[in-house]
Amino acid sequence: MANKVFLIGHGIGYREGATMPLPPGVILKFAVRPGWKSTGTMSWAYLSGALGGSDTDYKQVISGPASFSEHYLCPDLPMINMAKLKQFFKGMQDHKYDSNTWMACVRGPNEIALSAIIQRLLSAGLSSPLEIIWTCCRSPINETAIGDVKYDTKTGTINENPKSSPKTTSCPSEPEHKKHDTCDEGVLTVLSTADIHRLGGKRGVDAVLGTNKTGYNEDQIFGKGVYKQNKDKDVVFDWWDMGAMELAF
Repeated sequence: MANKVFLIGHGIGYREGATMPLPPGVILKFAVRPGWKSTGTMSWAYLSGALGGSDTDYKQVISGPASFSEHYLCPDLPMINMAKLKQFFKGMQDHKYDSNTWMACVRGPNEIALSAIIQRLLSAGLSSPLEIIWTCCRSPINETAIGDVKYDTKTGTINENPKSSPKTTSCPSEPEHKKHDTCDEGVLTVLSTADIHRLGGKRGVDAVLGTNKTGYNEDQIFGKGVYKQNKDKDVVFDWWDMGAMELAF
């Protein structure tokens, strides 16, 4: 049975050129076409299992041995990662995934080459066949984005909305970010669906979200994964019910 890894966060990539080899047994699946932005509704749909049951749900599928244009996985706000984790957990509850399904995100202000992530996953023991699902934007490096893509939850349809972007995508995408063409220690977190229930409290937060700066601090993290966003609004997620384990990537 294939190992399946969902990549979450922001994403940038080359529309053409900057080609990298895709090893045999590795399959890349992209939620949107090159140059397009993926909205939260798209990533939520794939993570929850509403989309992704068929290859026709993806805009591009590349099976190795082949080549692909390099992409970089970028960090996102922890509160957004948390929302995506909840959708992934929904997919688990709905039995969309088995023990060979994983989710990965960037830790801290880093941007990691997709080619490096692939090699890291393979070297860590996630054997082929290995499906890597890029749920993120594919904002084109040195170009402006073509538009954004949304998933309509009412009709179950995917809609592309051409929209000119005033900003040319740079690499790294933010000046304070560090670009990694190798997957260095401590920059990638990978979670499994099927291991022991041990990600609780601050331990769970650090394991998933790394050192992204969002204003949360240790005093605001309490109980079983309950996050106090401000005095009058709580964001709740129970890590003990997730049953996930961090790999030391």
